[in-house]
Amino acid sequence: AVEKHFGREVVVHRKGAVKTVNANGDGVLVTIPGSMQTGSYIGRGKPSVIALDTCAHGAGRKLGRNAVRRAHVGVDIAAEMAAEGLILVCPPGSDALDEAGRAYKDIEEVMSFQSDLVDPVVKLRPLGVVKG
Repeated sequence: AVEKHFGREVVVHRKGAVKTVNANGDGVLVTIPGSMQTGSYIGRGKPSVIALDTCAHGAGRKLGRNAVRRAHVGVDIAAEMAAEGLILVCPPGSDALDEAGRAYKDIEEVMSFQSDLVDPVVKLRPLGVVKG
């Protein structure tokens, strides 16, 4: 996107990040996904010159898909989620372990680290997950 920063027009490419303010510099609502077990946030962005009015778009992976499968062989993620009061629906033979909470960074830490970039408005807690 073409935006004005540091007194001139520049092209800003955000990967894994979202713009936190509108053209008037007012904070906008942003979604910050966690994992299928930990929940997500809706937040209101804050202006930040140094961050180019940007915050992280989600917790981000801590472990790659293959790494989490190798590190957690034999884990029954559906049973684990059921014990947490969560419903998991996925087709036979599908592996939901690669989307487990342990595969992602801690959403609470992510929100804490970017507290100068976004204010939490509401935390969304998962009830169930459908994985295709």
